[in-house]
Amino acid sequence: MNVDAPSGGDSRPQFPSPEWSMTVEGSPGPDGVVSWHANIFRSTTFVCRVALSGNFESDADAEAALAVRVHKWLTEYEGRLTAEVSGFHILSDEL
Repeated sequence: MNVDAPSGGDSRPQFPSPEWSMTVEGSPGPDGVVSWHANIFRSTTFVCRVALSGNFESDADAEAALAVRVHKWLTEYEGRLTAEVSGFHILSDEL
């Protein structure tokens, strides 16, 4: 699933860049509750996994909840990439 281009009447948020995509997977636990996670990719490179716990009425509801969570993560992640220099410097022998 590419999360940058919602279809039709989908209310999921637009993502920061079209190069991002995610796959959504759910696996039922012994108690019957499905654990959901999204694998996040930049182009074809795996970057992160976001997991949600809870009951969802449908696969589409779980996917939509993950899309919102992933959007928030991507916004914060891309913000870190453009933030000011951290103040760390290359150490040298000169003091």
